[in-house]
Amino acid sequence: MKVDFRYLVSGFSENYVHIILANLIVFAIIMIGFIMLIIPGIILSCRLAFVSYLVMDKKMEPITAVEESWRLTKGYGWTIFAMGLVSFFIIIFGLLMLIVGISPAIMWVSGAFATLYNDVLTVKGELPEIPDSE
Repeated sequence: MKVDFRYLVSGFSENYVHIILANLIVFAIIMIGFIMLIIPGIILSCRLAFVSYLVMDKKMEPITAVEESWRLTKGYGWTIFAMGLVSFFIIIFGLLMLIVGISPAIMWVSGAFATLYNDVLTVKGELPEIPDSE
């Protein structure tokens, strides 16, 4: 099987600018929240946790993804906060494992947040049904 490099990076061709802009917008909003005091920054970071997933998965514009993330995370703030807190300690533990453990730690954290995103979409009934392959 021949490997084509263009196929490997094809997912970034159309959304690359949008994902960069979305992350810059989220970073700016969260920093404003942290400047106001720490608690608003934590609340904003929990409510904007799905922006990157929405830009990549639903091909949304950055501002639309921010609004949609705010809507989707309503009622899940404490869950996202708890996952973030556990993730912090997992990453610290990965660093303590002579820095080698940071890669599996980051993979676990990323997978956990992607699973939460998928579960929230499923609960809210916004995940498209996958047809059976019969």
